Amino acid sequence: MQTNGVDDPAKQRNDPRIRLANNIRYFPSRISGLRGPGLNTLWDVSIVKQIHASERVRAQPHVEFLDAFNRVVYANPNTDPTAAEFGKVTSQNDHPFDLSGRVALVTGASRGIGAAMARALASCGADVILHASRSEPDDLAAAIARENGVKASCLVANLEQREEAYTLVPRALAAAGRLDILVNNAGIIRRADAVDYSDADWDAVLEVDLSSVFRLCRAAGRHMLAEGRGKIVNVSSLLAFQGGIRVPAYAAAKAGVAQLTKALANEWAGRGVNVNAIAPGYIRTDNTRALADDPIRYKQILERIPAGRWGDPQDLAGAVVFLASPAADYVHGHVLVVDGGWMGR
Repeated sequence: MQTNGVDDPAKQRNDPRIRLANNIRYFPSRISGLRGPGLNTLWDVSIVKQIHASERVRAQPHVEFLDAFNRVVYANPNTDPTAAEFGKVTSQNDHPFDLSGRVALVTGASRGIGAAMARALASCGADVILHASRSEPDDLAAAIARENGVKASCLVANLEQREEAYTLVPRALAAAGRLDILVNNAGIIRRADAVDYSDADWDAVLEVDLSSVFRLCRAAGRHMLAEGRGKIVNVSSLLAFQGGIRVPAYAAAKAGVAQLTKALANEWAGRGVNVNAIAPGYIRTDNTRALADDPIRYKQILERIPAGRWGDPQDLAGAVVFLASPAADYVHGHVLVVDGGWMGR
């Protein structure tokens, strides 16, 4: 889509007129006394081809709002389209979900939930590093970069191998020069009756789903604490709250991730690093394919979900953007359930 004569996404984000239009979109919530019912439905902001206010903001007549808008926005030299410093908008008007300039490392990002999360972060301006366990998802990285005007690269590491897990964060820092967001999504699952569950399966699941999460948090945490800021988003599970069936190692690991999240938040919240987690419900991925292919279990699960459907990886996009963004600066140690209402039943 060509916007304001600029068809490059990166240039679009840096174009001062487009930045102002995006700031205007969120302006009503910042005006004291103008929060009556339906205020946000009074107007629609369009990206514009001219820089005149009459063309930039298309609103139904609302004198109080327009007066307040003119007083607060146009009186600010940093939002004057003719000013040299126009692109440097004040923090008061910054988009709370803007991730421009941030670098995010997303583990298990070659497909499914991880790929959806990487796309979501990139759509808000973050450069992304996609981790995969076997081969680099080059096509996905190229698509993300092309669609969002950001940098997207790949790293491979087998998180079942402790030595490879140790190298992942240092390699990300070497490649990007910084690390602002870590999303610990990578995970595996092994199914068997508890009495038949092998030590090998138990060890593999705990290594990837819990131990590597701790190691990556520790490595990223050292860097973020030194910088005085950072966001860590771990991926737990609904089974952190419920035991599941025939997945004892997975349930134990994901419960451990939830508690690890809280433990790290207790230590790091006061030092500028947010550690939170997302607990997905039943999402269509490779890990849940066995359940989706079982007609009895599929029906049992579906009947329990108030939303009336299984989730898709894209249903987690908003949650990860929120927890990785300035909007969640005062959120620490929280496990955000995204489950179609399952836990509310």
